[in-house]
Amino acid sequence: MNKSLSVSRIKLLISLAASWVIVLWAAPAQSQVEVITSIKPLQLIVQEIVGQRFSVGVVVGSAGSPHDYSLRISDIEKIKLADLVVWVGPHLENFLVKPVQKYARHSLIVGNLPGVRISAEEHQHGERDSHDEAELNIDEDLLRLDPHIWLDPIYAKKIIEITSLKLIELDPSAAQLYRANAEKFTTRLDDLDRNIRSKLSNSRDKGFYVFHDGYGYFVERYQLRQLGSFKFSPETSLSVRQLTVVKEAIDEKKVSCIFQEPQYNGQFIEELHKNSGVRIAALDPLAMDILVEPGGYINFLQKFSTTIYQCLNDEEQTGKR
Repeated sequence: MNKSLSVSRIKLLISLAASWVIVLWAAPAQSQVEVITSIKPLQLIVQEIVGQRFSVGVVVGSAGSPHDYSLRISDIEKIKLADLVVWVGPHLENFLVKPVQKYARHSLIVGNLPGVRISAEEHQHGERDSHDEAELNIDEDLLRLDPHIWLDPIYAKKIIEITSLKLIELDPSAAQLYRANAEKFTTRLDDLDRNIRSKLSNSRDKGFYVFHDGYGYFVERYQLRQLGSFKFSPETSLSVRQLTVVKEAIDEKKVSCIFQEPQYNGQFIEELHKNSGVRIAALDPLAMDILVEPGGYINFLQKFSTTIYQCLNDEEQTGKR
């Protein structure tokens, strides 16, 4: 009798164990946090913080520009699925204001931290409906800020700090990873800043023009001599007066280089080069051709600063024409 009872108990235990195995096997694994950024430079920064834990998505990919981007249905779906949307803010990505407010579970604006510049293009990003702005509680001062914050590695450290804290809040099980990656990344940015400063130290007296007025952070950080820009923002037209001023500066030998952007037609810059022989080079402020991989943001700013150095110093690697 005891032997029979013992066997029954063993069978019952085996049955229960098997049931638990089935339950554990069938239970879904803990899902990873879904994070997307508005633009690729922010994607490079956030990916460095999360490391290999998951891949960070992006709304405006390599083929677009936040200055004139139109959201697609697939972009809306990305926002709906994301646990966190990291964006510069309505002063750059005005097209994201309503979708983020309506669909995003959590969002983080990184373009309004201490040290932000006043934008030279505060009224150049198109007409905005004042009723919509009031309805969405958009601070008018925010719209006046320079949105090109990712071009300053020191400002990027602030982005790393607040983004890592937000990630820890949403994904506390990976807190140690986020802290370690953020600390390592910040140290590398300090090294990068020193290297860029040293590289460009002998180029500060060499004047240049840029395609649109979006380089203020980089120019101020490294004390460069930007003489002007052709446009306040890419969607504005170039005036005859602006072109005349540039031609006069070239004739007076004040211009060492003109920087165009691969995203936009720079035919008038080609004409300036053809008529004057002034050096030209392409600056890619949106990291179009930079791979999203470890060290991606570092690679981006290294290439960016090297392009500036080579054109200002007339080095062969610029691909001058």
